[in-house]
Amino acid sequence: MKEFFNKLRPHLANPIVLIGLGLLPPVLALTLFFSRQSSLSLLEKRATYLHQKKTYATEKKKAEEALLTRVSGAPRDYVERELETLQFLQLEQKKLRALVHADPHNDKQSQRLQFLAGGVNSLRFKQQNFKRFKAFGECELIQDHPVEMDQDDLMQLLARIDGINVGSHIPSPRSPQLIVKQLDLKKKSLSSNEETYVINLQLIKREMLHE
Repeated sequence: MKEFFNKLRPHLANPIVLIGLGLLPPVLALTLFFSRQSSLSLLEKRATYLHQKKTYATEKKKAEEALLTRVSGAPRDYVERELETLQFLQLEQKKLRALVHADPHNDKQSQRLQFLAGGVNSLRFKQQNFKRFKAFGECELIQDHPVEMDQDDLMQLLARIDGINVGSHIPSPRSPQLIVKQLDLKKKSLSSNEETYVINLQLIKREMLHE
């Protein structure tokens, strides 16, 4: 050991070596500090992840319970009652009635009014691919023919499909789970300023089966 210090003593007189040795404690302290900070950062990230996971699980459970409550009391004829009875393009119908009243011999306007108000422009669905999963039943609903509607009609339809408020439209509190599988929406060119869309829908319906 004495021989080691004898060899080291000439180097200790070197100012560069002395500066290096003087910096050694702060460097070690900084290394230890950042190491601890890194460990704390990992712990904080882990804690944040666990909190987010717990929050997600809680929100998911609430959503599932809300869906179960809504589906459990849904009438079996919800689609027939709430979707297939919808009347579309009410404003255009009102205008056409006034025009037809003023000019009863205008066949084009009369035919358009008959198309809109006579039941042709109403939703009709065919059910197919029925499946059963314990207490639940699932089937596909295929729209029988395209239907014309305006933007407000579309919002009302989506409110009743999704079971949520859309604009001023409030759906029934009890409905089956309806999922839009396919939505074809095309804007129809009209001479008027009103926007009319041609809609074609495919839905998946899930509901509780009552024995």
